[in-house]
Amino acid sequence: MTKYEFASEAWMHALHREIADMVRAAPAELRYSLCEVFTGVPKHLDRNGTGKLAWSCFVEGSHVQFTETERDDVDMKTTADYTYLIPLAHWHIDEETRAALNKYLEEGARDGKIVRAGDPARSPAILNGLHNAVIAFTA
Repeated sequence: MTKYEFASEAWMHALHREIADMVRAAPAELRYSLCEVFTGVPKHLDRNGTGKLAWSCFVEGSHVQFTETERDDVDMKTTADYTYLIPLAHWHIDEETRAALNKYLEEGARDGKIVRAGDPARSPAILNGLHNAVIAFTA
């Protein structure tokens, strides 16, 4: 599988494709939206010259609207420091790693490296494997 640098343009395209593939068979009534904002991005990835990158996604049934923009009108929004996210971008989540992951997220929140808004429990089951699918193409 081809791997892409975390948050690069190619990575964003792969993320969009992955979400679209995951919801291809979603029920028509599914409505869910999310946004991630990466702060302190390396200069070579800073396409906007702002020091941050973002993506947002609105899922309606099997239709996906994906843009590289920050949105507040979403069900779940995560804003985090790019460097802090690098270990997470390679962290396979399963029952054995979940406790360590939760500890890492709690410490990151306490240190101001990650802020989450919304209810993670609202994420539809059809997207449960998204994180692990994304690490498969993240260099």
